[in-house]
Amino acid sequence: MTLYPAMPYPSYAHLTGADIVAMYAYFTHGVSPVRAQNRRNEIPWPLSMRWPLTIWRKTFAPNPDASRSMPRATRTRASPAAPTWCRGRAIAEVVIRLEPSRCRRRLWTSRQILSWRRTGDRRLVGGQSARQPRGWPRGWSSEQIIATLRSARDPVHAVIGDAMSDVVVHSTQYLNDADLLALASYLKTLSPDAHPASSFAADPGTARAMAAGEEAGRGAQLYDDNCAACHHSDGRGATRALPAIAGNSSVLAADPTSIIHLILQGSQLPGTAAAPSPLGMPGFGWRMSDQEVAELGTFIRQSWGNHAPAINPEQVHHLRQTLAR
Repeated sequence: MTLYPAMPYPSYAHLTGADIVAMYAYFTHGVSPVRAQNRRNEIPWPLSMRWPLTIWRKTFAPNPDASRSMPRATRTRASPAAPTWCRGRAIAEVVIRLEPSRCRRRLWTSRQILSWRRTGDRRLVGGQSARQPRGWPRGWSSEQIIATLRSARDPVHAVIGDAMSDVVVHSTQYLNDADLLALASYLKTLSPDAHPASSFAADPGTARAMAAGEEAGRGAQLYDDNCAACHHSDGRGATRALPAIAGNSSVLAADPTSIIHLILQGSQLPGTAAAPSPLGMPGFGWRMSDQEVAELGTFIRQSWGNHAPAINPEQVHHLRQTLAR
């Protein structure tokens, strides 16, 4: 029977035989059976016809030889790294992208079956980009990527929340050292984001002004009242607990959706085996207007040396309505 592409069989082409055997053992011995009646086929005609799926499969089925799309430098100058890169790609495109978390109902969109081939974008569960903004001055080392995927925390760059935290809690923290290294090796080969609108160059001016009680504008006042207690007036946060805002890749993202979502609804830093203490940030959407969220977000994106486009109230209003639905 030809399966619908919601069943992620095309991605399984990148798994090894040992992976398939392990999955089979888990499904047969690790998942408890349930008593449930089979549901009748509810797919209407003509979508119920299976033969067009043959065309889809021939058009979009992946090439199991992942090394053909490997960066040339990895393929030629460091050929021993080829198996590691291929393994990392398999984990990134199969294990992480198909993690059955809160995005289960968005399986089709999170896989981005068609846009993946057209744009070459690489996004993690929840739509978070795996790329760094163009011009980003501090690259992630393999050790830092591994630490983040194992504990949802990294002392230099970030902490992980929202949908991506499900990936760490339920998936990547259980990967062995070899698979984490392979995943880190693959992520480091991704090219920078094509958006040149954001950049970062450390500037102590914001911290000096706030320390002196100089709050230029409503955005600075909102930050002082709601954010400075945790993220501090210098925007550096706290190591392995509260992320730095200065130079933060999510803050600098060309699309401000993540930072707006964070201000509106807050976030939860998960507990993992490597870092068991969960930490949370409250949401402020219940007491901030669209204008105030936009001013606070703009202040964050344009202070401490951050240079990112401003947020307008219409963007906040649109996301607030979307979240309400």
